[in-house]
Amino acid sequence: MGSFLKYLFQIILSPAKGWEDMAYDLNTNRINVRHLYIHAFLPLIATCAATSFLRLFYGADWLLCLASAIRVFVALFLTYHLGIHIISWFMPRLVDACVRESQDQRRLAVEVMMSTAFIALVALVDNVIKVQIGLQAFLPFYVVFILWKGCDFLEIDRRQEGLFMIVASASVLGAYYMLSFLFNALL
Repeated sequence: MGSFLKYLFQIILSPAKGWEDMAYDLNTNRINVRHLYIHAFLPLIATCAATSFLRLFYGADWLLCLASAIRVFVALFLTYHLGIHIISWFMPRLVDACVRESQDQRRLAVEVMMSTAFIALVALVDNVIKVQIGLQAFLPFYVVFILWKGCDFLEIDRRQEGLFMIVASASVLGAYYMLSFLFNALL
C-alpha cells in the first residue's frame, strides 16, 4: 500500500510527472495492477468509508454513520468499475489507429483507480473535518485536472482530448455523485 500512496500523492502534487513515473513502472512491469487494486485500492476506500464513524464524536447517530460508510464504500467501488467500462467503451474513438492495437487496459485501470482514490481521500477529509469549508466542495474537481494530465499516459489523440475529458469526468465524477445521490435518496 505504501507504493500506491506514493504514486497517488505524486499524481496529486505533480500529475504530469506522476503519470510519467507510473507509465515507466508499468512498462517495466514494476506495477501489478491487480495487486494494487486488491491490496491498496480496496483497503483505501474501506478506510475512507470507515472514517464515517468519526462523526460519532460529533454527536451523529450510529446507524447514520453505518449507512454513510456503506454508501461511501459502495459508491467508490462502483465508480471505479463503471468508470473503466464507460471509458474503455469510448477508447477506440479516442486513440489513433496505430495505438489502438497496442492499447494497454492496465493504464486505463490505473488512471481510473487513482482518480477514484483521490475522491476517496476527499471523502475522508469530509468525514474528519466537522465543519464544511468552501474549498472542500471544489476538491473533487481536481480530479478533472488529474484526468487531463493523464491523457498522455493513456495515449489519447490530441484532437480527442476534449471528448476524453467529457467522458472521463462524467464517468468518474459523475458516477460517484450520481451513485451518492441515489444512495442518499434511499436512506
